[in-house]
Amino acid sequence: MIPIYSLKQTKDADTHAIKGFGIPSMSLMENAGLAIAKRILTLYPEIKHCTIACGPGNNGGDGLVIARWLVDMDVDVTIILLPHPRLSTEMKAQLQICRELDLYILDFDEDSLIVDDAFYETDLIVDALFGSGFKGEISGAAAELLTMIEDSPAPVLSVDIPSGLDADTGNSSKCVKADHTIALETLKPGYFMNLGPVVCGQLSVAPVGLHLKTQAMAPLLHKLEESDLMLDYRTRASHKGVWGKLMIIGACDGFTGATFMATASALKAGAGYVFVLHRSNQGSLFAGRLTEAIYQKVPETKQQLPDTRKVKQMLKEATAILIGPGLGQDEWSLKMLEIAVQHKDIPVIYDGDALNLLAKHPKLLQETAHGMSIYTPHHGEFCRLAKVDKSTLQSDPIATLKAWMPKSDACILLKSHYSLIRCGEELYLNSFGNDGLAKAGSGDVLAGMVASFAAQGLPLEVAATNASIILGLTAEKMAQSMATQAITASGIIDNLLKHNR
Repeated sequence: MIPIYSLKQTKDADTHAIKGFGIPSMSLMENAGLAIAKRILTLYPEIKHCTIACGPGNNGGDGLVIARWLVDMDVDVTIILLPHPRLSTEMKAQLQICRELDLYILDFDEDSLIVDDAFYETDLIVDALFGSGFKGEISGAAAELLTMIEDSPAPVLSVDIPSGLDADTGNSSKCVKADHTIALETLKPGYFMNLGPVVCGQLSVAPVGLHLKTQAMAPLLHKLEESDLMLDYRTRASHKGVWGKLMIIGACDGFTGATFMATASALKAGAGYVFVLHRSNQGSLFAGRLTEAIYQKVPETKQQLPDTRKVKQMLKEATAILIGPGLGQDEWSLKMLEIAVQHKDIPVIYDGDALNLLAKHPKLLQETAHGMSIYTPHHGEFCRLAKVDKSTLQSDPIATLKAWMPKSDACILLKSHYSLIRCGEELYLNSFGNDGLAKAGSGDVLAGMVASFAAQGLPLEVAATNASIILGLTAEKMAQSMATQAITASGIIDNLLKHNR
């Protein structure tokens, strides 16, 4: 896992390095600039000319240090200064050094025509306008500079973060789109959420000397890596009874495909038995489609609703329950949900329509607020559960997720083009995947895997992280041999866990 730090944590670490350890701010800036200059030569070994756009703060100061070192490394450098009445102390000092060294510096206001040419006649643009501390909207001369950068054919490298991108949320109304982003010392959440993956390009980290290990600062969350997969828990000396009995409840008419996909992925992820509990009129449908899984008709009352006593008996041997894929939201579905939530001694995974029903019935939702529950909502389903609007969630996904049912030990896997997984006090981010997963059925595949791992006895956070990583990695692997548009949920199932061979 890779630690991810919030903007405030990074600022606090920077302050502690300066005031607590006595490391001069200019030394940290020198470390950052030299590290990035070296990285530039590694990324672009044939570079002859570099144009560096510098803002008024310390990010601009970093840019000036980069300029000095690149000149010493025989690269022609043009510095573009963004006009501002107030410069940071470090920026002023670095600018004075650059003037003493007679570096080529253009003022954007005074030399706008030459500036425009500088962005076109260069091998690389370094974006050092605004760092991770920037908040608000880019306007005025800075917006004009961004337009020039966008229009240039040269690649763009951003110092710490693409200027204009929110470091904590990945939101922006206008920001630089970089080919490379070199984070200074810490990775921030905004690189991976909302617009972050679109505008950061290739991401790497340059140390600046904050001595984070010595500071022993706990990260905001952890980014999952492939090495975090836990797949070595099985032994050759085992049988199907060891690996759990998963009961899947879903499949209203017209949406049976969701149940089939969840069932197939659950089997592929290793559950010993998978049972599908279906409505009374669906026997022939499941008989024709299911081979490895077991299908069972749900006993009903005279009112054609699930018989509570008999259904409980069916669920007695379950080691996990998955309810929701294609479930529907009628009275039959609600009754099955009411039965499922009573099971608090085994994992119950709530997906799809089960989440929509929980959102409509707060008392049932409250009954699920314990350590054996896993929710797998997309953003729309989460907003219904948490009673927040989508703009609130998008403006600060981490804070919104942490604020929902804060006293619950339940695990929640909030899925989008990135996923956040909260299990008690622990928070994880998964950035594996691609737009091939932006299709109906992907969530059903994910839910089936989560439930399968839970049924096999893995801790709930491992069940959730395993499934999330595998889904994303599978899509990435498939994209190596096909266009992402061609990736389907059934194709994902066919390729599950192949990447591990």
